[in-house]
Order: sequence, then structure tokens, then C-alpha cells
Amino acid sequence: MAFTCSQKADFSVIEADQELTIFNVAECAEATKPVLAAKTDKVLLDLTAVQDFDSAGLQLVLWLLQQMIKADREFSLILGDNDVITQVFNLYQIPEDFADHSGSQAEH
Repeated sequence: MAFTCSQKADFSVIEADQELTIFNVAECAEATKPVLAAKTDKVLLDLTAVQDFDSAGLQLVLWLLQQMIKADREFSLILGDNDVITQVFNLYQIPEDFADHSGSQAEH
């Protein structure tokens, strides 16, 4: 499975393994459904282990962020020192902290 979802205390963690590309993005989106339904206050998306990332993977990350904003939930993206993710973000001129959402619509 490309995504592993787990519940920790009052937050959910979505961990991506090696690939987040056009070839598995539909499977990854399906795997996030339990997290979206869980209604935890905070969701962490961990992309530190990703070794292959393309624009379809980026679209999934943006979609997850949009879902969290709609639900007024906190969302954090964990990249570590992942050069693969950084290269795609740089290509699309996306700052690495774009996905940090505090869950408060009043701040945006």
C-alpha cells in the first residue's frame, strides 16, 4: 500500500512509502478516506520516505490540504530533507510551508 494511515491520540498520520505518482495516486486517495472520516483535529502527512513524486502526487497533496481547510482541521506536511519532493515544489514554485494549516479559517 502506498499510504499507511494511523490514529495517534488526537491526530491522524498518513505516511507515504516510496512512490506517490500517477501510477498509484488513486489508490493513495482511497486510502485517505478513513482519515477524512475520522474527524480528528489534526492530520500529518509524512512524505519523508517518498523516492518518486510527480505532479499527480502534488495534486493529491493539494487536494488533501483543501479537504482539511474545508473541514477546518489542522494539517501539516512533513518533508524532512526529501530532495525529490523539494524538486517538484521548486518546479511549481511552491514554498515548502504552504501546507501548514492551523485549522482556523479566521487566520486566512
